[in-house]
Amino acid sequence: MAARAQPLGVESAGSLDQAPGPKGTGVGSLEPQIEVLINRINEVQQAKKKASEELGEAQTVWDALQKELNSLHEEKARLKDILSKK
Repeated sequence: MAARAQPLGVESAGSLDQAPGPKGTGVGSLEPQIEVLINRINEVQQAKKKASEELGEAQTVWDALQKELNSLHEEKARLKDILSKK
């Protein structure tokens, strides 16, 4: 059965310090990989934040354009009404 993932900062009974595995799997070699993963997670979170902000801005523009379109439709109907009365 596979080992359970432990929360960050919690070591399992068979931690890497106590039972080093094959060459290259000790804590020393995992730390740089973990650092890279943490940095990547931070980058993705920043990209998500930026995308969310841009989406909010696009939604604001969309709403303004929809309002303008509705106004133009109303104006079109009003002009058609005026034209049909002549």
